[in-house]
Parts: sequence; C-alpha cells; structure tokens
Amino acid sequence: MIGRVWDRMLCSVGAATVAALVNNQRIRLPRQLRRSVGVSLVNRRGLYFEAPAMIGLEAVLEAGDTAFDVGCSYGVFTCLMSRMVGPAGAIYSFEANQDVLFWTRRVLALNGLDNASRLIHACVGESTAGSVDFFHVPGAHSVASTRNPEIRAFHASAAPLAVPLLSLDDFCENLPAQPRCLKIDVEGSECLVLRGAARLLASQRPHLVLETHGLEVDGIGGSVAEVCRMLEELGYPLLDLEKGELVDAASYASRYARQIGYLLASRKLHDRDTVRRIRRCCASN
Repeated sequence: MIGRVWDRMLCSVGAATVAALVNNQRIRLPRQLRRSVGVSLVNRRGLYFEAPAMIGLEAVLEAGDTAFDVGCSYGVFTCLMSRMVGPAGAIYSFEANQDVLFWTRRVLALNGLDNASRLIHACVGESTAGSVDFFHVPGAHSVASTRNPEIRAFHASAAPLAVPLLSLDDFCENLPAQPRCLKIDVEGSECLVLRGAARLLASQRPHLVLETHGLEVDGIGGSVAEVCRMLEELGYPLLDLEKGELVDAASYASRYARQIGYLLASRKLHDRDTVRRIRRCCASN
C-alpha cells in the first residue's frame, strides 16, 4: 500500500553498493550516490520515492508494455518500470545530463536490467533539430538540471552544455512497438515534450504520468495551462495525483501554476473502479 511505513532495515550488499527498499522494491544502488539520487541509502526504513508518480504508474503500466521514462535521472524509476513491464516489455529512458547517464547505466547493471532498458542521451523537446543549451548542475543537485537559464540564480555553478534535441514523434517513427505509457519529469520542459509528441498523442493515446513544474516551464516554453489544454483537447481525462481528484484543465493549471504537481492523463480514468483505487492510494500516501 502506498505510504506504508516500512520497518525493514536497508541491508548492505557489499562495500561499493547498498540495497534500498524503494516503493516496495529492493533496488541496489552505488554508495557514491547517497547524496545525489534522492533515495536515502542510510534510512533504516524503506521509503516511497516520488509517491504520486508511482501511484500513476502502478495504475496504468502492465506487463509487456513499451514505456518511456523521459527525464530518467539516475534510473530509479527506470528500474521500477522495467520490473513492472517485465521481460516481455521494453523501457526507453531519455536523459540530457550525460554525467547522470553514467550512473544510470551503473544502477541498471547492479539490478540486472542493463539489457532491459535502452538509454538515450538527448534533450527531449519540440523538434529534432541540432542541439540546445542544457544547464547542467553538478554534484548533489544535478536533478535540478534544466533548459531554463534562470536556474543560475539558484545554482551559480550551472553551466550550459549543448545537448542533442529530440522529439518523441521522430524517435517513434521506426520503433518496433509504440509506447503505451510516458512518464515525463523534465524540470519545466514538459510542454515542449508534448508539442514534439503531437502525432504520437493523437494516434496512440498513451497514458501519461507527468511531473509539472509551474515556475520553471514559463522560462522554457509554454505553460502548465497549455499542457492541460492540449491533453483535454485530445480527450484525455485528468487526475491530480497529489490529491487523488479528477480535475479539468483550468482547475489543475490554477492549482499548480507556481508549484510542482503530478498529473495523470489516461483513458483508464473513464473507469470508476480505477479512479477509486487511485484515490485510496493517494489518501494513504
């Protein structure tokens, strides 16, 4: 059950790695990431990592699915998603921060998933055309790396690096199977990611689990309101994963215009039992 307090201790699995109980899954992680990955390697109890996103993924991902982890960071969700889709499924993980991808490969290998996931170094956005400046934040705050130059007001060490720009529409043209689910956490680029996935969204209607960044998105392109309108116009029902409530586009955009939110857009939300299950999970989180 989401939000349950785990009382099992983290167990050491060697000098270089530890096993953390994360979202009810035991994941091996390099000790060097103890201050970077966002998952405690010293907590004596298991924990839930970005619980609202996990609730959304558990509601829509099925064995055998092809899914995208857009903004995979250190690969924690890539590991969880790979286990959820199983050996018959496939996960494609996208990350603009090359330094982080080095560790993502390590995390996947430690968990025996290096052959189950495909890693793509690119900044996913509105088109496939050359490169864009991606502001890389070094060290423990690397998860804040973003296309938004305003990040330098908070992290003076953030430096722009040219990263290949890639649209999901172009990436999907030659895939053997189209994605049934997109998990998107891109520090304010979510509107541009969806613009670059217009054909995919219209033709395939994949489930979407989005972390929306109300303040960051304005400095990159678009808005939370545009994200919600785009999805609503495509006929997606929307659910606020923080509160477990079905919402319309205007309500969600108003609520999360200046803060981080978690949004589920899925045809499964037409099913009342699915909505009730999600609501119970959110309430217990």
